[in-house]
Amino acid sequence: NYHAKGNAHIGDSLVLQYTFLQANKTKQGRGASATRPPETTWNQRGPSPVHTGKVQYTINDNNYAEFSINNTGLGFFLEPQGGRDVQVLYEYAAGSWDNSYFYYTTDRPLWNVRVDANTYIAGSNVDHELKYGYSYRDAGVYSDSGIGSGIIAAFFNGAPVEAWLVQGGRVNSEGKRHSFYVGDTITAGRLVANVGMRYDIQSSSNTGGTTNGVPVFPSLFPPISSTPSDTYTWNTFSPRVGITYDLSGDGRTIARASFSRYGSQMNAGQFDSIDPLAVYREADFDWFDLNSNNLVDDGEAGDLLWASGGWDPSNPAAPSQNVIGDADSPYNNEFILGLE
Repeated sequence: NYHAKGNAHIGDSLVLQYTFLQANKTKQGRGASATRPPETTWNQRGPSPVHTGKVQYTINDNNYAEFSINNTGLGFFLEPQGGRDVQVLYEYAAGSWDNSYFYYTTDRPLWNVRVDANTYIAGSNVDHELKYGYSYRDAGVYSDSGIGSGIIAAFFNGAPVEAWLVQGGRVNSEGKRHSFYVGDTITAGRLVANVGMRYDIQSSSNTGGTTNGVPVFPSLFPPISSTPSDTYTWNTFSPRVGITYDLSGDGRTIARASFSRYGSQMNAGQFDSIDPLAVYREADFDWFDLNSNNLVDDGEAGDLLWASGGWDPSNPAAPSQNVIGDADSPYNNEFILGLE
């Protein structure tokens, strides 16, 4: 981990800050065990640089504003030491793997921008403390997963029995969020009230692309392509009201009541299920090793034993059949009553 931070004070009102963090995790041979020899273990690496800049400005004794911007790179990979170009072997009797293993790589860039402000208004009988602001979030997820060569040759006590064909998934999605909020803490004698609202405009879409096929069985697992999807949007209004009242006048008996609505946060891949690229596809067959080379070759797959869901083996290049029926945001309502 590498960390650096700088501060600059310009006069009595302006403060500038910059923070940098470079974090990286590396590991050779992750997942090693009695059933995972070295060639099936992962090499892992995941540098995650974080940049944050902030400007704080004190306008006067009653007004304060802050601006911040953050960029985070959240990528990492798990790469099998045996590589991606060899067939993976699995032994039923021992539950052990050989030659290579699954792989996973992802890039998740993230941007956050915020503007926040506070204003205090003192009155003869009523005081107000206002908090308000805006934030913007831009997040992407670009991931690729699968298994070496797309084929797992399964044995039982050393005898060839099944061929497992795997076409990994690919996720290419983007999410954006605009958020506005305002709140007021009102103090009037025995009464303290918190009144506020938040409004979020969140969107998610799939950017499309192409995933690799399985070369030995191109008719069943051809390269799959998709075009960018529609953009789905959640518009969420979240009001909040809270009241605290001093019944006794000396702070010994206090009554509280509040209502809040919380909208859900949309992730970048909220609607991945409609993208055929994101579907993990597997079909398992009887296997007859005709040339006795302990590898699954073209023409050696027998009857279909099992297929994963979300795709049609008789039409593997068909668009996804998943449909977005209700694209509205889930939310929770919360009511609280209390006596202290």
